[in-house]
Amino acid sequence: MKTRSMVLLVISGFLGITQQSKEYLELKKGAEGYLSLKSIHEATEKDLKAARSELSNGTTENEALRSSQQNRWFLSGALVLLGGLLIGGIAGRSKGKGDPSIHKMYLLVFDRRKVERTP
Repeated sequence: MKTRSMVLLVISGFLGITQQSKEYLELKKGAEGYLSLKSIHEATEKDLKAARSELSNGTTENEALRSSQQNRWFLSGALVLLGGLLIGGIAGRSKGKGDPSIHKMYLLVFDRRKVERTP
C-alpha cells in the first residue's frame, strides 16, 4: 500500500507542478502585454505633454491677436470719427457757418494757395 500511496502522491505532485507551469506561462504572456502597454503609455504621455504645450502657445497667441484686432477696430473707429468731424467742419464752413479762423488754418495746412492772414 505504501508504494501505491507514494505513486499517487508523486502523480498528484506532478499534476500540481503542471498546473503551476500553466499558470506561470499565462502570467509570462500577460507580462509581455504589460511591457508593450507600458511603452505605449509612455509614448502617449509624451505626445499629450507636447499637445498641451502647443495648446498653451496657441492660446497665448490667440489672445495677443484678439487684443491687436480690438486695438485696430478702436483706431479705425477713432479715425472715422475724426474724419467725419473734419469733413463736417469743412462742409459747415463752406456754408458760412462756424469760425472762419479754423477754416483758414485748414487751408494753410492742406491747401497750397495763399490765405490772407487777419489779426
